[in-house]
Amino acid sequence: MNGEKLWRKIISQLPVDGEEMKTTEGLWFLVSASTDMIVVTKAIYNKPSSRLNKERNITQEEFLEIYPYYEQWIKDIPYTWQKAKKKSHNVSYIFPLIEKYINN
Repeated sequence: MNGEKLWRKIISQLPVDGEEMKTTEGLWFLVSASTDMIVVTKAIYNKPSSRLNKERNITQEEFLEIYPYYEQWIKDIPYTWQKAKKKSHNVSYIFPLIEKYINN
């Protein structure tokens, strides 16, 4: 699936009141979608929660920039995480979203 299709799928399928997911480090976060962005905040119900002081917004542009790194990351290509992290501080939230929605 290409990045744009996946973006539209995530935006359309995320529940309006959000969904709690785990980061790659095992911290929980709440993710929801508006018309043109994904919003990430602290988890409400699951612990341990990520330590976000304010909400983070993930735009389609940011998502599409990080999307190609996901395949490299799951193939364990060295330094993929570091390269993606230089592009976005939201990699810990974007990769779990990709993982969940890419095959569903």
